[in-house]
Amino acid sequence: MTHRPRLFIGSASETEDIATRIGQALAGDVELHYWSKVFALGELNLQALQREAAECDFALFVWGMEDITVARGERSNSPRDNVVYEAGLFAGALGEHRMFVAHAANTKIPSDYLGITTATFDPNAPTARVSQTVFAAGSGNWAPNRRCACPDTGGSWC
Repeated sequence: MTHRPRLFIGSASETEDIATRIGQALAGDVELHYWSKVFALGELNLQALQREAAECDFALFVWGMEDITVARGERSNSPRDNVVYEAGLFAGALGEHRMFVAHAANTKIPSDYLGITTATFDPNAPTARVSQTVFAAGSGNWAPNRRCACPDTGGSWC
């Protein structure tokens, strides 16, 4: 039986519509798990995120310009701290090659992420280019994370 890989999509509430539109463009290739739908009543948020990190094969985080950061005397638009933290949580669980970041152009990116290739988007028209970039990054790599990929089926799911 062939299974589609699971993609967790995380964002701030302010960029959830962008995350949803990106997910819709990728829906034919992956099983989507949106951050806003994984929290169970009475469950700690961190536990839910750790469970998702253990069960998903890939993660995509959408970083917007929700906050203002002052660094070395300069003010910059920046993503929500918790979304940056969650990207690190998933990178640690899945490996950095299975965690993608799409961010608004001109948003401040934490320096630890500057070595990772990211997809940028125009907040006014974000989805087409980002979806293509994420699909291209996952293309050939949409193999399962903790389950077996069958070599005789070209790496597709068993």
